[in-house]
Amino acid sequence: MSTPPKPQIVQLLINGQVHADWTDLWVDSDLLTPADAFEFGLGVKGKTKLPAEVRKGAKVQVRVDDAVVMQGRLDARTHTISRRDGGGTHTVRLRGRDDMATLVDCSAPVKSMQNLTLMQIVEQIVKPLGISKIKFIGDKQYTAEKISVEPGESAWEALNKACEANGVAAWFAPDGTLTIGGPDYDAPPVAVLRLMYDNNLSNVIEVVEDDSINGVYSEITVLGQSHGGKKGKGANHKAQATDPNIDWYRPKVAIESDCQDAKVATSRARKLLADGRLGGYTLDVLVPGYYTEGGVLWTPGQRVECQFEPLDTHAVFFLIGRKFAQDRQGGKYTRLKIKEDKMWVLDAKKPKQKKTGKARKVRKSIEKDIE
Repeated sequence: MSTPPKPQIVQLLINGQVHADWTDLWVDSDLLTPADAFEFGLGVKGKTKLPAEVRKGAKVQVRVDDAVVMQGRLDARTHTISRRDGGGTHTVRLRGRDDMATLVDCSAPVKSMQNLTLMQIVEQIVKPLGISKIKFIGDKQYTAEKISVEPGESAWEALNKACEANGVAAWFAPDGTLTIGGPDYDAPPVAVLRLMYDNNLSNVIEVVEDDSINGVYSEITVLGQSHGGKKGKGANHKAQATDPNIDWYRPKVAIESDCQDAKVATSRARKLLADGRLGGYTLDVLVPGYYTEGGVLWTPGQRVECQFEPLDTHAVFFLIGRKFAQDRQGGKYTRLKIKEDKMWVLDAKKPKQKKTGKARKVRKSIEKDIE
């Protein structure tokens, strides 16, 4: 049974007031970009004045139909008033970002922290900036012997540094909750995307495959050093991660001056190798509307099956980003940024052991070798 179509109306709530009559818009969420963003355009008729709540810094919420997709603040408002061609036009553009923008823009409190869990460190970084809704969804938190926030370091930089040391990531959920952890790689795909030689069997508008060797290595070695603490002097740590998909020798050595122990060094080596894979391969897919064929709103963090006959691709991938858009003709579409599955955050959750079906273009997992 097919899912009844939804109206696909995008609303911007500004200080609680609903605005929904837009000439064009885009709403961009990407797990590889610290702050999600949006931009809305509208034409103002006659001598109509903008409501008082439409001002920079106003609290906003972006909705698609009845689903909240972003919470944050209005960054900027641009007026354009033109009398060209003997007429008069008055347009307004509103731009903003989600609550992560505060952490990206503002400095973290300067401090040195010892023997704290990840969540205790996160709270000390973000709570002074008004972020109180925090959730951890990983399997385990390590206790940091020492972590320092340097003068001028942004709250996002300090937060990201603490998360990377624990093998997790940080992002804001649509409801405004700062989420620490990783994706559920055991979740079933939310949709099947098809690009076939027979157009009648396809459900996508366009697919762009970008496959590059830039930043991709066969082997990454991390040389780290921990700080001296109560237990004595600092120690040196070495870890190595290898990629069996690269069939020629492409080594890279990374120096980590703040590396607590061998586990952190190993996690860092694996992440650097995975980051290269993430940057090296992207599927950019354009689809109509904002929902899957099953009526699920496209959301970063979902898994999706791709059947692209011209690319000889049939495998499960990971949706790292999506951009809702509406053009001036009223057309509504979503651009999906798709990456290799199980590459974004490697160590937040232990995967369940289960068999999977055969798939073409499925790459081997990253291997590790600790010394």
